[in-house]
Amino acid sequence: MTLRGGRDDDAEIAKHIIAALHSGTSTILFDNVRSRVDFATLEAALTSDPFSGRLLGTNEIPTLPNRVRYALTGNNCELSADLVRRSILITLDARCENPAARAESKFVHRDIEGYALAQRPHVVRAILTLVQRWIAAGQPQPTQIPDRSTHAAWRRVVGGIFETCGITGLLGNVAELEAGADTDSLLWQAFFRAWRAVLSDEGVLASDERLVPLAIEAGVVTPDKSGEVSATGKRLGYALRRKRDAIHAGLRLTAEPNRRNVLVWTLTPTEAVTGN
Repeated sequence: MTLRGGRDDDAEIAKHIIAALHSGTSTILFDNVRSRVDFATLEAALTSDPFSGRLLGTNEIPTLPNRVRYALTGNNCELSADLVRRSILITLDARCENPAARAESKFVHRDIEGYALAQRPHVVRAILTLVQRWIAAGQPQPTQIPDRSTHAAWRRVVGGIFETCGITGLLGNVAELEAGADTDSLLWQAFFRAWRAVLSDEGVLASDERLVPLAIEAGVVTPDKSGEVSATGKRLGYALRRKRDAIHAGLRLTAEPNRRNVLVWTLTPTEAVTGN
């Protein structure tokens, strides 16, 4: 499946995932991503087993085992904060301007798929040997691999095998993934800093004429076509609701309704680590 940014919504992605799970496939690939990937359904699918959704072309809503590999390819992909926490970065660097024109001599195995199929018995045996060594060692848990809140069982098993066998570097690029992929957090950090500098502890409405320009400049919202501050403020209000109680740049976003039951937003310093 190819993601097309705004033209693919959560409902469509859910249909494609359910169709793929129903077919019994082992891998769901989102190929050649060209836009920001920020879909709640995909985020949920990466941590939900089983997974439910409407089957394409029917009214059936099956609940299916979700034990497939999810993969996404693209050039310097931009992911949402939740997808960053659910992803492992694999960087392919051809170190040349035109990778497709590389000479045969530049490849260790030019036909990597053919090589993998031909060597499958040897590869599987090698993998099982690594696993057996970990089992014989008492299945120790990893101590040098970054601890992530998602996929803890995967980290414990795969990380334990790698460390036991002296293989280093697993999840060693987590910081690179978080810094390079999730520009959303960077935008909100900049917005919160500017907000705090201008308004300090003051509670404000999302439509406040001092707040809206700061949000536009930081890139967390785009101006409404009408040019009206109130219309852009409504957009900002929706964005703020999604970030309620979030922490960016050491500042927590909180909201309380006023007498007209309109949310008043405030930034409060926190002892939490910068970013969320």
